[in-house]
Amino acid sequence: MDNEHDFKTIKEKPVTLKKGYKFFNRNPFFLMLSYFVKFLVWLFFYLPVGKLYHKIKVINKKNFKRLKKKGAIVVCNHIHQLDAFYNGCNMLPSNVYFTMLQSNLGIPFAGKIFRIAGGVPIPVDRALLHDFKNDFKGVLDKGKKVLVYPEAALKPYCTRVRQFQNGAFRWAIDFDVPIIPIVITFRLRKGKKERKPYLTFTFLEAEYKKDFETKFEMVENLKNRVHNKMEVHFNKYNELKGENDESSDQRTLL
Repeated sequence: MDNEHDFKTIKEKPVTLKKGYKFFNRNPFFLMLSYFVKFLVWLFFYLPVGKLYHKIKVINKKNFKRLKKKGAIVVCNHIHQLDAFYNGCNMLPSNVYFTMLQSNLGIPFAGKIFRIAGGVPIPVDRALLHDFKNDFKGVLDKGKKVLVYPEAALKPYCTRVRQFQNGAFRWAIDFDVPIIPIVITFRLRKGKKERKPYLTFTFLEAEYKKDFETKFEMVENLKNRVHNKMEVHFNKYNELKGENDESSDQRTLL
């Protein structure tokens, strides 16, 4: 199913969030630590692995920089195990938050790194959603960016843009902020088609809400416009082709 991860990591421990949990931690010391961790990831992981091994290209970052002082939700297709780290590094020096499954906090060691690097758990307890949305609005009002994966599930090396969940687009309308789409596409290695492809991250122009009679129509319109734009770009520039997006070959690539 499209809303289930294909890629499995270390089994996580159960996590319970209590009332008053700070979803978007804005403590200055926490933010400094978060930025420092991202810098270390950029220096010791992004440069040697991302740039040298995966040959990452970043295109049209100007579309992100145009909204430097404005809060926005960034969306991206979720097709590589490391794309959250790579996206975070691509958007430096902006210290971007990213949403994640609450269960990710329970992954030994990595859960703490995710959290310090700006990971924000989406609460499974509906009683905490009010606090989550208030915190979300607070950081957007301060001009921060939040990365959301609208496909919800990670499917490594998937060769299509999958169906989007409503969350990111409902939040964009609730908080009156634009959506900045990022599309990850694959470039084949010359003469080595069996090897893992290179990665390209392209920032598309921001999309804004349009007024309709109902909120449902507004969400659907914004979601479909963003999805169509990302799909057109992906189909035009992606070089990796696959008959079955859930094939075992795609699952084993890294």
